[in-house]
Amino acid sequence: MLRTIFFTLAIFVSTFSFAQTEQKVSDEQLKQFANAYQIVQQESMKVQQEMMGVIQEAGLQPQRFNEMYQAENNPNKTVEATDEEKKMFEKAMGKIESMQASIQAKMEEKVKSSGMDMKTYESIMNKMRTSPELQKRIQTLMMSQGQGK
Repeated sequence: MLRTIFFTLAIFVSTFSFAQTEQKVSDEQLKQFANAYQIVQQESMKVQQEMMGVIQEAGLQPQRFNEMYQAENNPNKTVEATDEEKKMFEKAMGKIESMQASIQAKMEEKVKSSGMDMKTYESIMNKMRTSPELQKRIQTLMMSQGQGK
């Protein structure tokens, strides 16, 4: 199964700079973040389905696309592909890249609609990546709200 969430989120995350701050995250901010995070995850799943459609429309199977994508982005990995597969891959990549601005705008709107500004969301996301304590707080909060995994 194609796992393009990493790709979608990489697009979303790569367009922002995350400023590291030592400021504590309040419980209220954490609640807003948890809500925004869940909304972004739901949107990511929709985007994943759209991307799978684009890939299949181009004539490739999602698994084959992933193999080619990984080889293109990793100099230590190679994959043999026919000229036809290369054309299909380029067609799919072109459409996915053209979707990037729209995806970013949707994600930003979802965050804002949850009542959180992008700067705060980005800051908490960055802190969450490096703080096991914050990860645990978010996980506990999401589970207590019935949003956890």
